Amino acid sequence: MTNPILRWVSNHPLATITIAALAARLAVTFTVADVNKVFEYQLIAENMLQGKGMSWNEWGRVPLSPTSLFPPLYIYWCRLFIMIFGQNFLFMNIAQAIVAASGCIPAWLVGERMFDRKTGTVFALLFALYPEMAFLHSRNTPEFVYVVFALWVIFIYLVLRNSELIAKRTIFVSVGFGLLAGAGILIREGVLVVAGAAMLSLVIHRRPVSLVWRRIVLPAALAGILMLTPWTVRNFIVQGRFIPIRTAYGMNLWMGNHDKATGTDKTYDGGYQMNLLWAEHADYYRQSMPADEQERSAFYRHEALRFIQAHPWHYLKLTARRLYYFVWFDPTHPLARNLIYRSSYVIALLMGIPGIMLAARRRKIDSVLLISFFGFIALYVPVIILPRYRIIPMLFLLLMASYAAVSLWDWRQKQRATSAV
Repeated sequence: MTNPILRWVSNHPLATITIAALAARLAVTFTVADVNKVFEYQLIAENMLQGKGMSWNEWGRVPLSPTSLFPPLYIYWCRLFIMIFGQNFLFMNIAQAIVAASGCIPAWLVGERMFDRKTGTVFALLFALYPEMAFLHSRNTPEFVYVVFALWVIFIYLVLRNSELIAKRTIFVSVGFGLLAGAGILIREGVLVVAGAAMLSLVIHRRPVSLVWRRIVLPAALAGILMLTPWTVRNFIVQGRFIPIRTAYGMNLWMGNHDKATGTDKTYDGGYQMNLLWAEHADYYRQSMPADEQERSAFYRHEALRFIQAHPWHYLKLTARRLYYFVWFDPTHPLARNLIYRSSYVIALLMGIPGIMLAARRRKIDSVLLISFFGFIALYVPVIILPRYRIIPMLFLLLMASYAAVSLWDWRQKQRATSAV
């Protein structure tokens, strides 16, 4: 069987690229990754296995209580591997490498549908080997699968963009879109930005609008709500509150807006803002902090808004700084000091920006990319910025860099053909 398999791989560039993506991710796993580093997801999963339910204590700062701090699916993923392998996360990391490498498939499909086959191939290759993408799975957080879901959501949007509205299958594709988007939101809420941008793009550009609403938007929305309903019901039963996705916004707003805020969740010396705030105001927070997570989120939000109202100009300066960090580098984050991370991002910018300009000039840039980009700015820039918050815009930049590279190659080929004549 070996020879037919090798022949098939050699004749299908996407298969070769996907294998290269997996090899790169496994190399990261077995060389530079700290695969057993524990994040909140693993601690919550461990609490579930100990019979404490989906609960959290904010690293010991508050009593253990039911939590809706994160969407649940990645917590269940961690729970499965902890149940089987205990606190050894090597096998989970290998599984994450496989899932992450599979993103080459929707990357290829998105590039092909939005531009052409060559752009799809280059985009899949960049997704496979771009350092940040190759490293995502090695952190025990959901970004590695978040980008895969975002790519599939964009691909199905592209299918709907070109579908016949009167075709019966359009409704079924729309329902599939909603189910996929709902599952993605239960992994990382940022998928909602991409899905919302896709629906808005369809409403703006497809006619008649009434048919778009009936055959695409409403079926997709209902399917997405169906996917979110069990989690929302759980939150209402356990916490007595309507919490459709998560409760972290108040905490993040608080971390990003106070008298010593840096624009991120870290201090200028690399420590954590949360630790700083608790250390300096421990007595106040112990006396004032509610035990209920939703009320605690409201408390955090109130503290942040009180600061913003008292210092509006300082808030505007922080917001401008966060916008700068969103498009450039956050100096407080260790990743921003990594030469590979910085240099690869600069190269992507140098190729991606001309790609954006060229696609806009040729009227080939899809509005879903622009709406999503500004949606992420609206979601994160007023609060705090971390490098992973721009991971989906980073995907878009790689897509546009792919288009620029293919356009440059085609131009060179035409120049050579002209010179030969």
